[in-house]
Amino acid sequence: MADVEATRSLSGLLNGIAQKVYYNNSEITEELLKNELFPEMSQEEFKALHEKMKGLLKVHAKLRRIHPHVQSGCKRPVQQ
Repeated sequence: MADVEATRSLSGLLNGIAQKVYYNNSEITEELLKNELFPEMSQEEFKALHEKMKGLLKVHAKLRRIHPHVQSGCKRPVQQ
């Protein structure tokens, strides 16, 4: 059951970061995400996790722009 909660919290964090960074939702703050999703975590631990997840989302977004087949879930076209 703890795994389910951890997965939900991490999913919520990724969604919150996406809302803030890519959709300019000013209602989403780091403080809100920490307090709602990871209240037991220290500020330093949360900051490190937040930065890692933010970086992960940026890499994912960049890959989707560079390689459109990643977005569709299709295999990369075979070059002949």
